[in-house]
Amino acid sequence: MKLDTMDVKILRMLQENSRTPVSEIAARLRVSRPTIKNRIERLVREGVISRFTVEISRDALDNPLSVYLRLKADGESLGRISEVPEIVEMYRVTGRLNVLAKALIRDMEELSGLIEELRRHADEIEVELVLDTLKESEPPLQMIKAELECEYCGSNITKKPYIYKFRNVERYFCCPVCLKSYRRKLAMAERWSGGEAEAG
Repeated sequence: MKLDTMDVKILRMLQENSRTPVSEIAARLRVSRPTIKNRIERLVREGVISRFTVEISRDALDNPLSVYLRLKADGESLGRISEVPEIVEMYRVTGRLNVLAKALIRDMEELSGLIEELRRHADEIEVELVLDTLKESEPPLQMIKAELECEYCGSNITKKPYIYKFRNVERYFCCPVCLKSYRRKLAMAERWSGGEAEAG
């Protein structure tokens, strides 16, 4: 399925809040509600949107500490490790310690219990406690397979787009010149209309 600029904008809004009403998305993108509804249904049908979920605040969790574990394990041990309830993510990776796992724990006592449990299934374990989250975000725009059009000149964007956010909607441009021209046009339109108009 080929995604276009509008699809990407819809996905971005739903990533920010999956409960954003269709009417709000339509108003922000200046298109009809049926257009947005049909687009979202198509994105779900084609498997681009796999599910709508709820992000639970860390403050609401009973397990406030994050731990990354590197393990050496194979075969049946991988299945047993994946069933440990504290482990929330698990990956097979390169290197001697071939499994990377993320666990959520309440305290050091629970960490000791987790390590003891994992020692039954893993030959080696390395533990790293997360002190602070410096960045946590959605996949970057350039990772989404889409055919983006420049909001100013209309040409296809073949490289990483220049992004400008206006009224809570991301706008995509092929080059700094188009971005600058769009912003100049937008400023003029707002002056003429007292801040109500948008460059288009």
